[in-house]
Amino acid sequence: ANRGGVTTTGLDEMRTAVQAFPQAVTLALREVAARTAQRVLAGARQRLLAQTSGTGRTAAAITVLDESHKQQFIVQSGPAPGSGKAANLPGWLEFGTIKMSPRPFLGPALKTESSQYLREMEAAAVAAAREAIE
Repeated sequence: ANRGGVTTTGLDEMRTAVQAFPQAVTLALREVAARTAQRVLAGARQRLLAQTSGTGRTAAAITVLDESHKQQFIVQSGPAPGSGKAANLPGWLEFGTIKMSPRPFLGPALKTESSQYLREMEAAAVAAAREAIE
């Protein structure tokens, strides 16, 4: 008896692409997150400098921490080295105190970037998916 068969080509290549897909998406999303963190950093520094009249050390102390093991970037504001100011100053500026009105800089910078971040993340994921299956 003659048994019919189907021959496929490209199956091994497709299997390899599918297996690489999670890593490709992760790398694409990481790039978006890194760019966004840098924009948040710049926006926070700009806002803080515009709202204060000090030396600029507190703004300069805002940094981006790359926590690759947790797949995240953290924009953080810590004490300004050599400023002689309290370590809590960034928090006091952001949220205010009993004696000082808030001068938010980090929250607004995050909010400004959130829509663009979501758009870029979606576009990066779709592009990585298309590249992996083509």
